[in-house]
Amino acid sequence: MTGAVASLTRGRSLTEAMFSSVGPEFWRNLHRLPVLPSVPSRQRATNMGRRAIDWPRSTRGWLKSGHLSTRYVAQAKFSKPGRMVVLWDVSGSMAGYLGLYLPWLWRLVQLSPQVGVFPFGTRMDEVTALLRQPFRAAVASLTKLNQVWVGGTSIGAMFAEFSERFAQKWLRGRTTIVVISDGWDVGDPDVIATQMRRWKQQDARVYWLNPLAATPGFEPRTRALLAAKPYIERIESGHNPQALMKLVLR
Repeated sequence: MTGAVASLTRGRSLTEAMFSSVGPEFWRNLHRLPVLPSVPSRQRATNMGRRAIDWPRSTRGWLKSGHLSTRYVAQAKFSKPGRMVVLWDVSGSMAGYLGLYLPWLWRLVQLSPQVGVFPFGTRMDEVTALLRQPFRAAVASLTKLNQVWVGGTSIGAMFAEFSERFAQKWLRGRTTIVVISDGWDVGDPDVIATQMRRWKQQDARVYWLNPLAATPGFEPRTRALLAAKPYIERIESGHNPQALMKLVLR
């Protein structure tokens, strides 16, 4: 194992770190994750914008009553999984949460091809394809991305890098962006505000997971969080398996 990854996990293997923060119940319940956002699917509109008529169900109702009627059964409103981008802070201050978030993110990618994951510190990479592998194979692949793990954090610069390298692919139509970070940052907060304003203009909804938000009396006081606050739907803690399992982004 490389020095960067070893320092991240304080001497343990990365595989051990992945399993250290969650118990067997969390793994058993990962298939029940409610977090994936949804968007309305396209459907035919009739009658001045109202929902389309479900003709088979309407006809069965008429046959049952024995006569034609002006009462129709409307089609159900269908939804489909929406696009979701996760910008995941894996810098030194967030190292203690690596074993919590990676299994969760791995399962999100397994559940939907519409989920993309981008770990960052002072560099960013996309690991979506790696997380489509079986979990242990994914961990083995992630250990090779030494330049991403540990180190400082430059949130604004990483947001700008995402916009430049990945936004054209991922910010098409309604997208949910989830930022996982404690908000500790050495960069320019104005860059954070600029990038998040740009995402809003592209019809993205932004949620921020900050494990420190579970601390009694927590307020977003870091420069990064203050800059981001006007553009965030809400801040969630996501600080333990129970909080992640209950997380719903709508």
